[in-house]
Amino acid sequence: MTSTFSIVADSAAGKHFEITLEKTADDKGQIRLESWHSNKDYRRDPATTDDSVDFYDIRCDRSRRIVLRGDLRGSSPTITCMFNDGQAQTPPFVRVVIQGAFAGLGDGTNDYPLEKSIYDELKQFILGAGFPTP
Repeated sequence: MTSTFSIVADSAAGKHFEITLEKTADDKGQIRLESWHSNKDYRRDPATTDDSVDFYDIRCDRSRRIVLRGDLRGSSPTITCMFNDGQAQTPPFVRVVIQGAFAGLGDGTNDYPLEKSIYDELKQFILGAGFPTP
């Protein structure tokens, strides 16, 4: 049985994003990212970009961290996502660390702030998905 979670967001520059996470098997999943440039209307225009990435060997340690491998254009980097609830002045965010991409391209750390309600739903989806523990 698959389960999905979607995030719909707009950037300050007017770009529209739709991100869908799907659990496809016990330790497998997929992420789909669709985006529209600010001069496009997502309700009637096709997405400017529409990319999917398959993930495997997904492990969730239940302590706010999920580790997985991804199939990224010929390489299989390790991707670690850490959930941070934020503080009074800092919104919640997900820190994504990519290591082992082809020739180091794409390796690095990025923080993605989220509205509290979306962050809570995402965290619940990940924990509820029942991915294997490390």
